[in-house]
Amino acid sequence: MCLSAPAHPRLLCTILGGMLVVLLVLSTAGTALAASTFTGGADDHPLYIPDDHTPVAIHFSATGLTPGAQYYVKVRLNTTAGTGSTNMRGWTWNAGSKEWVQERDDWTKFPVVTADGSGAIGSSAGWTSFKFGDDTKSGTYYILVSLTPVPYVGGQTLNGTAMPAVTVVDMAGGGFWAHNGVATGVAAAKRAEFDLDGTATVAALQKTEANNCDDDSNGVVDDEDYGPAGPTGDFRMGAPTATVVDTYLSSHTLWAPGQDKSSATADVDIAFGATDEIPPSAPSGLAATPADGSALLSWTAATDNVGVTSYGVYRWTAPQPIGGATNYTSLHQKVATVSSRAAYTDTGLTNGLTYHYEVRANDAATNTGPVSNATNCSPVEPPPPVDMTVIGFIYGAGYRFNMPLVATVTIVKPGASPGLWDDTGYDMTTDFTGLYAITASLLEGPPGYAVAAAADDYDSGQPTAFAVGPGAMMNINIQLQVKPTTFSGVVKNSRTGKPARGVKVACAGLSAKTDGKGKYTLAGLLLKPGAKYAVTFTRRGYFKKTVKPLSFPGSTRTVSTKMRPR
Repeated sequence: MCLSAPAHPRLLCTILGGMLVVLLVLSTAGTALAASTFTGGADDHPLYIPDDHTPVAIHFSATGLTPGAQYYVKVRLNTTAGTGSTNMRGWTWNAGSKEWVQERDDWTKFPVVTADGSGAIGSSAGWTSFKFGDDTKSGTYYILVSLTPVPYVGGQTLNGTAMPAVTVVDMAGGGFWAHNGVATGVAAAKRAEFDLDGTATVAALQKTEANNCDDDSNGVVDDEDYGPAGPTGDFRMGAPTATVVDTYLSSHTLWAPGQDKSSATADVDIAFGATDEIPPSAPSGLAATPADGSALLSWTAATDNVGVTSYGVYRWTAPQPIGGATNYTSLHQKVATVSSRAAYTDTGLTNGLTYHYEVRANDAATNTGPVSNATNCSPVEPPPPVDMTVIGFIYGAGYRFNMPLVATVTIVKPGASPGLWDDTGYDMTTDFTGLYAITASLLEGPPGYAVAAAADDYDSGQPTAFAVGPGAMMNINIQLQVKPTTFSGVVKNSRTGKPARGVKVACAGLSAKTDGKGKYTLAGLLLKPGAKYAVTFTRRGYFKKTVKPLSFPGSTRTVSTKMRPR
């Protein structure tokens, strides 16, 4: 009998040709294959890299590879100048598949580069787009470029020997973005960089639009248009606050509109070269109300030195593990640009999934201000409708009267914009008693319902909100105010025919005086429709005069007269 050893190495037994054979097996279980290296790495890169999903351009070179061979390439940032770390971060752009690939994803998803006849990679073949993609991290990191042969078989990773240090910038607390606020006049896919003022140190590095990259990560390549109408030659890059930079485009040519620029304010996007380079303030009070497959957003408006022209609404969900880890934060994707109104309804959502939101304000010069507070909500499927009856009376009111009205009564719900209401289809017309009773099948919870009433000669006012409850009967009486009537005219002396100045004109508790031409206007009279009301004219030295015209709500009636002097 043969017993295997309790630990590595292991003894294995077998019978061959009637003989007992003992084999000593060295186990490799749990032992990782060490990665090899290639000579090279990142050789053209920015000093600063934004911590969010802002792309940067990085160039690398490599030598000592197999001539003509293809390699997958990934770029990542590490907290140490080596590979032994779990703090790797980064996304590499694959122009072939048109997708961003996270550093822990499958090797076969990364872009492919080809070594030349001498086994080197360089020149234009070495350019790639990269983004950090974790806004919870910042500080000193090291650029690591890794390769592995195509086809992928595992255990053949080659890491670059050069790992230059960079600073990952906390954009929310200490960074700003900038883009061209005027046309650059530069062709597509040209070098764009911010240099530290008066030096050759590259602070930020990108390629101008169109650059065959989905820079805003919205799933559409080269649809970015940062400045004036037309994307060609546009750029957008990030840098630390209070850092003065000079902008260079194309072949290291100074772009004058972007010279000696900086921002003392964090988390803003400035339009370099625009006549207005002051971004709006941050919106506040962002709130999200869940509904069926949607979220109703509202916020308090931002301010701007010229004027806010629109708001960008950004949405994201919780990040999901990639390669067994979640070493990134979700992209805050712009889902809408709305006009200056401070509300938006986000539709097409999945009930039960939590969505996070934030809002930024824009101005006419394309400056973008800091982010609002973040909020979240989970859309929910509404409960079954509840049958309930809404009953009550509609009254018309004005100066010393209150009477039943023949009116149209409608159950409404909030519309897409504040102050707008949508008809639910439940309505009726009252009889001469003003009584209404509507039985409707309604949903409990937000956005809620209200009763609206409308009648000729009366202002509708705001609908009256009510709560929905199972089997309930809601009593809601509504009072509509009559539309105001205006009396105006001229008062003259009956003997001379000249205007009578300073005559007091009074009706229904309101009064006015005639001017030097005998003219007056008596507005805001809340008079019962079709009734006669006394309009009195009084002044010392004249006999009192009374006129009783008919009232027509919502109209201006001419009531002129002559007064007999004493």
